[in-house]
Amino acid sequence: LKDRYGSAGRGVERFTRDKRGLQQGLDHLRKYGNEVVAQEYLDEIAEGDIRVIAMDREIVGALRRKSSKGAWKTNIMGGGYMEAFTLTPFLEERARHAIEAFSDVRFQGLDLTVRTGTFIETNAFPCLLGSLNSLYGGQHEDKVLKYIF
Repeated sequence: LKDRYGSAGRGVERFTRDKRGLQQGLDHLRKYGNEVVAQEYLDEIAEGDIRVIAMDREIVGALRRKSSKGAWKTNIMGGGYMEAFTLTPFLEERARHAIEAFSDVRFQGLDLTVRTGTFIETNAFPCLLGSLNSLYGGQHEDKVLKYIF
C-alpha cells in the first residue's frame, strides 16, 4: 500500500500475505484513510526498475533505479541509486504503450520492470530531470520546456 499523494518512497509499505500482514495493512489504511493505492509487489523489482520520463507522448530519457543492499524500494530519495540505461526496442515499445494509455498526462515518469517490461505505475510529477542530466550530461529540462512553449 502507498499514500496516493506520497513521493520518494514515503508512505509505501509492503505486507506479508498472512494475518499479521493484514493487520499491518489495516493499520496503514487507518493512518492514510481512503487516499491509498494498492500495488502488487513484483519479485522482479529485486533487479531494479526502469523510470522513463516522457513529455507530450515523447520519451525524454530513461534510467534504471536499484534498491540499496537489504532494501526493496528503488526510489532514489528513499535510498536507492540510479544508473544510465538504454531502452531496448522491446522496453521502448512497452513504454510507448504505457505513455499512450496515459496520454492525458503531459509530463510523466512511468516505471517498468527490467526483464519483462511489466508496467508498474505512472507518476505525474517524476522529478528526475536533474538525474538524467547527471547521468547523460546535457539539459533534459530543455527537452521538456520546448513542448510547453
